[in-house]
Amino acid sequence: MHSEVSATIHRRDEVSELEEVVRTVSDLVVSSARWNTAGVILLAITAVIAVATAVVSGVALSKQERLRDAESRLASLKEKQLRDELTEAGNTAKEARDRSVMLETEAAKQQERAAKAEKELLELQQRLAWRTFTKEEEQRLVKELTAFSGMVAELTLLGDDEAARFGETIISILGNAGWSVRIVTTGVSVPPRYGIIIGHANGDNGAETFVRLLKSTNMQVREEIGGKSIQVFVGLKPPP
Repeated sequence: MHSEVSATIHRRDEVSELEEVVRTVSDLVVSSARWNTAGVILLAITAVIAVATAVVSGVALSKQERLRDAESRLASLKEKQLRDELTEAGNTAKEARDRSVMLETEAAKQQERAAKAEKELLELQQRLAWRTFTKEEEQRLVKELTAFSGMVAELTLLGDDEAARFGETIISILGNAGWSVRIVTTGVSVPPRYGIIIGHANGDNGAETFVRLLKSTNMQVREEIGGKSIQVFVGLKPPP
């Protein structure tokens, strides 16, 4: 009986120990499960953080790339705009130079045309102008012909207005030099005779001096040697 009681007590102790072991194991399993869950959660959080970091890094890198691309395109646009502006400025400068050259060329042509027109006008005026002497030429003629004062000349006047007016000028010069002038008038000369024709005897110093002085004033003069007296024929104005 005592032995049975002892055995019973021993079995109860074994059962208590077993239950204690079971509880311990259960607690360990629960604790382990909790730690495993916490580990899983931690791993999950770590993974989420890693993914988030990767995403954020990717977004940052993408933004940086887009920023660099935008900056590159902006720089390209600015460079293109600058090239376009420089090209336009160059074209404008070239157009201005071309226009300046064109204006200078046109101005030179206008000056040339004006000079030509002025020359032609002067030539026309000279062709239309009546023959005359300058004041200085008249004074020189009178002064040198006075050395032959008292000489006699016969001067023929035409009915032409210009020739008659020029003949009267010569008559005045000869008269102021002390020469005697006999005037002969005629309507026309057939055939027409041009310039001043002076006939005189060979070796007539007064007549030769008169011819020389008239030629020095650029008058067209022709000499006819023969006869005894001085014959002055004031013909028409020579054509140009």
